[in-house]
Amino acid sequence: LLGKVTPGGDAEENKENAGDQGGSDNLQRCTVFAQCRGQLFVKPEKPDLIKVRELLRPTALSQAIRNDPKFYDFASLQHEVASSTKELSTLLSEGPFVEVDGYWRLLLERLKREVLDTALTIVTAQGWQLEAVDGKALLEEVQKILPDGEVSVPNLAVLRKVLSGVQKEELPKSDAETIFVLDAEKVNLSRALQILGDDPHEVRQRFQLPPPVARPAGPKRPRLAAPVQGSALQVDEFLQVFKDLTSSDMNKESLLEMLATRAYVDEFEGTIHAMDATLLPRDPLERLKQLFELQSHWRPERLNSLMATSLAGQKVEAWLGKHARQVYMEFTPGEEVRMMTKKFA
Repeated sequence: LLGKVTPGGDAEENKENAGDQGGSDNLQRCTVFAQCRGQLFVKPEKPDLIKVRELLRPTALSQAIRNDPKFYDFASLQHEVASSTKELSTLLSEGPFVEVDGYWRLLLERLKREVLDTALTIVTAQGWQLEAVDGKALLEEVQKILPDGEVSVPNLAVLRKVLSGVQKEELPKSDAETIFVLDAEKVNLSRALQILGDDPHEVRQRFQLPPPVARPAGPKRPRLAAPVQGSALQVDEFLQVFKDLTSSDMNKESLLEMLATRAYVDEFEGTIHAMDATLLPRDPLERLKQLFELQSHWRPERLNSLMATSLAGQKVEAWLGKHARQVYMEFTPGEEVRMMTKKFA
């Protein structure tokens, strides 16, 4: 059976921390919970993440708490959310929620990004080994650096939730209470995505980068909107900031390979931009259309890799030969580069 779930709040609030539940039509699968005299009672197969978020939003970490809001412990949430004990426990442990002094609190995405940035910066600055980070020492440093740090990150559970995306497999409980084992690859990816998500102007100011030099006039292409000079980081700037943050010796090719499905390079401007390939349409034609909306020209190897997942059982190069055309561009005088663009302008 399908039951329609209509979340409250505005669209932006529903989107934040909503996870993977619910599609654009807000439909979820339901199961029959009970029946009485021909009336069926149903409940969602999965607990309503948006419902839990709405209940906990008034007491979210780091925000001002007003009007004596209600705090929810696990038992209180069970009365409000249609789910079994196991289902609710799983939702709370996997979602953007953390337990503080016996009550569950919402961890907002902006706070998570800020704490993660601060924590990883501290680990790098202190020269701590990623495989054995002292959780208590890290918590003390984070609380010192962040404004109202003891309020935003009141205990080790909050810090553990923030770092969950960059940790290796959990240690036995005896060690997991105080030691974090961070995964170097996950840390590097997190840092790279953080740079891409930050405002380029603020990044240049923070790392004292010189203003970007305008590239020499070169081949032109149609644009969806007029670009603003310096609005995006140059690839070389991005690499420099990444190395400063991580103390890594990774070269440009390795860094771009790590971000193969999370970013793309504008070959005309020499800039790097965030992109989540998992959000591209599955239909090949729609996928290709959206990629050409991002930019009008692609290197063949990049376009092939991005199209491969939607062309299972087909030869990617042959398919692209029918739906795109190749051109030769001269980015450097005397050196032509093969590019792919729309079949018809």
